[in-house]
Amino acid sequence: MAWVTASSLSTGDLITASEWNQSVISNTNELRAGGWAIASQAANDVVYASSTTQFARLGAGSAGKVLTTQGTGSAPTWESPTTGDITSVVAGAGMTGGATSGAATVNVIGTADKITVSSDAVTIASTYVGQTSITTLGTIGTGAWQGTAVANAYVADDLTISGGTVNSSVIGGSTPAAATFTQVDITAEGDLRWQDASGGQYAAIDAPATVSTSYTMTLPGAIGAVDQVLSLSNVDGTLQWATPAAFDADAAQVFNDSGADVDFRVESDDNANLLFVDGGEDRLGIGTGTPDKFLHVMQGDASGAASVDANCHVVFEASGTMIVSTQTPTGEVAAYMFATPNHALDGGVFYTHNSTAAASSLVISAGHENGITLLGTTVASGDFNDTSDENLKENVRDLVGGLSAISELHPVTFDWIQPDHGTDKSGFIAQEVEDVLPNDVVGEDYTVASDGPGKAVNTIGILAHAVKAIQELDARLAILEGA
Repeated sequence: MAWVTASSLSTGDLITASEWNQSVISNTNELRAGGWAIASQAANDVVYASSTTQFARLGAGSAGKVLTTQGTGSAPTWESPTTGDITSVVAGAGMTGGATSGAATVNVIGTADKITVSSDAVTIASTYVGQTSITTLGTIGTGAWQGTAVANAYVADDLTISGGTVNSSVIGGSTPAAATFTQVDITAEGDLRWQDASGGQYAAIDAPATVSTSYTMTLPGAIGAVDQVLSLSNVDGTLQWATPAAFDADAAQVFNDSGADVDFRVESDDNANLLFVDGGEDRLGIGTGTPDKFLHVMQGDASGAASVDANCHVVFEASGTMIVSTQTPTGEVAAYMFATPNHALDGGVFYTHNSTAAASSLVISAGHENGITLLGTTVASGDFNDTSDENLKENVRDLVGGLSAISELHPVTFDWIQPDHGTDKSGFIAQEVEDVLPNDVVGEDYTVASDGPGKAVNTIGILAHAVKAIQELDARLAILEGA
């Protein structure tokens, strides 16, 4: 029975065989073997699978573009092709071939019995000896020289060889143990070294960083005797053997016996001028290399201190508090005495240390007379005279208001805070006296931090007011008695 083709297909029917020869399927129709997700197309467009069940369209690219895949999962794109800058390949010396476009082939020219070329190898014949001379300028970069020795005429005078040996011999010698030079220049303050037998340690001579004038030291012509030393025989650098002057540590020694203008200095581990003798200025420094006076003892720089008096010969200098201490056993005297050519003792300061501060004493003596003795209990013995010469004063006037001033003073009894100064003492409070007689009080308020002496009272001033007060009372008494 003959097959009659259906005149139409129901929606959703699937054509699995035969050939479609009917009218063109319009763009709005879908092909159920997948789906055309294409609404319109143009000439030269490219259709590609956008998924496992869908197709997509890529518009035609512009002239010269190439279709380029972007990898799995990405749509292809039109891209400009990558081009290089090689416009031609030219065969060099010893080669043939080349091209200005397309594929280029370059062939190596071989030579029979020397160098032959095959498809994958360049072979040098084992019987090839090579040239007997180098006729073109070039550089031998690697390998070992096995030819005849290079003649001296072809070696530069300033040839530099960095380390190593030539033919296993020391540079400049004919055997590995010898070297011969007429001059050796070691530049950049380098060392001249002599290694020991092990090669691990060495002794060296090193030039100073700066040489003001070049010089040469010439060694003696023969070895010296035992205990001799090398010394300069003249200013041209010639050395000679000399026997040093004997130094007996148990005998008297004289330094600078010729009286030359030279200095003498002794260093400690951290003081370059622990002891310094200035030979030109006749000064001795302890702790300083520039003593200001005949004796200058310096613990530190007292910057900003007043200039030393021209008549001063001994200076003690410190960067902080300066204390000059004397130490004696109990019962002995420490003294600083003053003398003149005519008298063995014109005065001095004498301190006797005893077991307690109260029993210790300080005596200030002037001339041959007894001076002032200060005891630990602040008792002064001897004549205590206050300078009162008329020729030293001016604007002398009668004192007035003696009785009124004395009436305002407040005598008290008190205990000194420092135990060895005593208790139940009589006197005044300087701050109270200052309110009445301000010109007779000096100093600043005492504080523990300042540790100063505190305020002091001019007792002679109080005595003057007391005398005036007595005179005023005596005048009043005379009036009363006359009545």
